[in-house]
Amino acid sequence: MSGSSENHVGTSCYKAKSIKSSNRYVPLFRCLSNSFLCLPIGSITHGPLPDRILDSHPGTGPFPSVREFHDHLSWLWRRIAPEPEKVTDPWRKSLPDDCPIVFTHSDLHRKNIIITSTTPARVLSIVDWEQAGWYPDYWEYCKATQSVGDWEDWGCGGWIDSFLTPHPQAKEAWDSTCDAIGGF
Repeated sequence: MSGSSENHVGTSCYKAKSIKSSNRYVPLFRCLSNSFLCLPIGSITHGPLPDRILDSHPGTGPFPSVREFHDHLSWLWRRIAPEPEKVTDPWRKSLPDDCPIVFTHSDLHRKNIIITSTTPARVLSIVDWEQAGWYPDYWEYCKATQSVGDWEDWGCGGWIDSFLTPHPQAKEAWDSTCDAIGGF
C-alpha cells in the first residue's frame, strides 16, 4: 500500500519492531480492575466467556472462582467418558487456582495490532475485541501462542514472550485441554 501511513499486516521484521511499543499497551489493560464484580471470570458484560475455543460449549461461565473455571475446563474433555468422575485429569494440577484474574483481549496476535508504516514503528490500535473478558492471567499468553505456527517468527522468534509473560506450565495444560475439547 504505497503512501499509506498505516499497515495492518506488515512484514514480520517490521511487526517485530512494533513489539517494543506493544509492551506499553498490555500492562494498561491489565490494570483494569475486576474487583467490583462478584463473578470474576466472564465476558466484559459479566456473561458467558466469549472465547472461540469455548464456542461449542454453550453456557461457559461466568465463574465465581478460578478453581471453578479450571474444574469446568477439566470437565469439558472428561464429560464424554463413560464414567467421567472417575477419570483423572493429568493437566488439571498445572492450572493455577491462585492466579490473578485480569482483563484480557483474548485474540492478541499480529493481525490485530495495527502499526504505523513509518519508522519508528508505533502501535496505532489493537482491534478485534469480541473475545475480551476477565480471564486467568495466563490466558492471553496461551491464546497468543496458539494462534501461530511453531515455524512463524511471531512464536518461535520469541516475540510473544517479549510482550506477554510466559506461562509454560499452564500453556502445556491449556494446549492439552484445548486439543481434547476440540478448541483448535
